[in-house]
Amino acid sequence: MLGAELADTGLFVRFGALHFAIASVAVLLSALFVLLPFALPRLLAHKNLARAGVAILFLRLGLMLCGTLLDGRSWRNELPFHLCPAALISGSLYFITRRPIFFNLLYFWHFGSFVAVLYPDLTRAHTILYAYLFMLTHCLEPAMVVFSLLHLRERISKRGLQCAVLGFLLLAANALFWNRRLGANYLFISKYPLEILRVIRPFFVYQLLFVSALCLLMLVLYLPFRPSQHGRNQLFVI
Repeated sequence: MLGAELADTGLFVRFGALHFAIASVAVLLSALFVLLPFALPRLLAHKNLARAGVAILFLRLGLMLCGTLLDGRSWRNELPFHLCPAALISGSLYFITRRPIFFNLLYFWHFGSFVAVLYPDLTRAHTILYAYLFMLTHCLEPAMVVFSLLHLRERISKRGLQCAVLGFLLLAANALFWNRRLGANYLFISKYPLEILRVIRPFFVYQLLFVSALCLLMLVLYLPFRPSQHGRNQLFVI
């Protein structure tokens, strides 16, 4: 029944029944990902974490292939040059290598996943599989953050913030480069993503405000982890 919305019209209605159903499944699977180690502590072994990281990378690859081969999307729009896939890949590399810098990148870059789940770029789709993979890969980003904080006791560092901001600026430069050549809008930095934003003119002012706002948001995300007067991390350690 729910799939008929997609099969009959090719349209994915935001906040429709299908949107709610797919998002709910993705949230439940992501919650299960976080909660399973309480029942099965052996899942926290390094080899199992590495397998999870590889599996998540394959999920992302599956999303790209499904989009281009089954859903009729242009490969130009499926390359992982947005912030969300960069965060997901960083999280996967953290699970594989356990290097804190990758967790820091995941943490500071994952906030876009919430917007993607609420306002998915699925206004036109042909396969329900793509919609499920899209929602699941985005829901896994905050789940990986919670998993790492809760089970692996990972923490954010000032150096991690600096690397995340610098990395984001490099991603923005990369997006501008490929947007010009492919006609895409990676990082939403070459075209207005929403009509309401067209009031911000000239366009370079929008670009400057957009980049500045995301850098400021990363700084805000760092505040719970800043050292206290006693030199301890301010975030409560569970």
